Amino acid sequence: MEKFIQCSIPEAMELIKVTPDQPVMLWGQPGLGKTKSLYYNFPEEDGWTIIPVLAGCSEPTDLTGIPFNYKDQYAKYLVPQWAYHCSDAKDVPEEYKGKIILFLDDIVTAPEQTQAAFFKLVHEKRVGEYKLRDNVRIIAAGNRLDDKSAACPMPMALGNRFLHIEVRVDTDAWLEWAVKAGIHPNIVAFIRRLPQHLTNFDEAVKQSNELAFATPRSWEAVSNALHNLDSLKLRTYKGEKTSEHDEKNPLNHTFKIAAGLVGKGVASVFNTFIKSTLGLISPEDIVKDPNKARVPTEMEIDITYATVSAAEHYIQQHGKHWPAFAIYALRIQPEFGLLIAKQCTDVVMNKLSDAEKRKAIESKEFTNVISAYGEYLIMK
Repeated sequence: MEKFIQCSIPEAMELIKVTPDQPVMLWGQPGLGKTKSLYYNFPEEDGWTIIPVLAGCSEPTDLTGIPFNYKDQYAKYLVPQWAYHCSDAKDVPEEYKGKIILFLDDIVTAPEQTQAAFFKLVHEKRVGEYKLRDNVRIIAAGNRLDDKSAACPMPMALGNRFLHIEVRVDTDAWLEWAVKAGIHPNIVAFIRRLPQHLTNFDEAVKQSNELAFATPRSWEAVSNALHNLDSLKLRTYKGEKTSEHDEKNPLNHTFKIAAGLVGKGVASVFNTFIKSTLGLISPEDIVKDPNKARVPTEMEIDITYATVSAAEHYIQQHGKHWPAFAIYALRIQPEFGLLIAKQCTDVVMNKLSDAEKRKAIESKEFTNVISAYGEYLIMK
């Protein structure tokens, strides 16, 4: 029986948005993206400020305040800066008077005594002598007890103050985010082709000495490394296979970095996938002539995944070339053409000026894409 309601990250964020006065506790395995999802869904451009509090590193006095002698009459209490910035005090700095999410990160890594100190903050929105403003949201996050991540039991009195949500892995939601976030196309293609490798945390828990394992967080770290290697021209994963792609070759930085971040087993599968996709059709070839650029055969499934992911990444980076990819989307297998069409539609509807958008919507390329895929496209 599940302990809490299980939701994907997008579903969890929606629940947070529709319960604006309710403190929320997000549970889930390490590396799932609980923290990053808050920054993604409550961005600065929408007026939000996220103040992280390392709850597991806090002391009870951080929540009650440190007493000091006030005019030899009685004790007053000094509170942490974050509490003051969230308070209704008149002289709070202007940049902190807007909407705030007070994010209590890793709250269950704190011992029970420290967790107990959060009772008043979570229930009454008070720290020491200060009351938190009405526009301050309280969101907490932590790992489950069986995740072997230094979690301590949450006191029932504290737990009863939260709306509890267990965040689960949702590969489709992650892939949608990954494309827009610029995750390296090699990784997007690999996870789309072999979604079971997005996370192997449960297996890592069984192997208690396993420290490098696949999670959304560790794949993002691999992505950052691959982008850096590309910029330094230390990867030549194009064209013919060479011994450079062998796992034991000192020049194969990709495998070694991936092994250190997601584990050797998953890194080996990833390395093999990359070698099988060296013949991908490059975005540059598609832009050059979308009507004649080669289309992978139905047997070249890995190359198809790699071609589409590379195209998605390129469209996000170079939106002006969307018409070429709109043409190519109608030539490739429909289920893959839809993925490219989604990115073209996103550029047209969300990234062009009003004048450019009107012109694009009236174009033959856009009309053809909508005719072919319109019922599957969500246009904002």
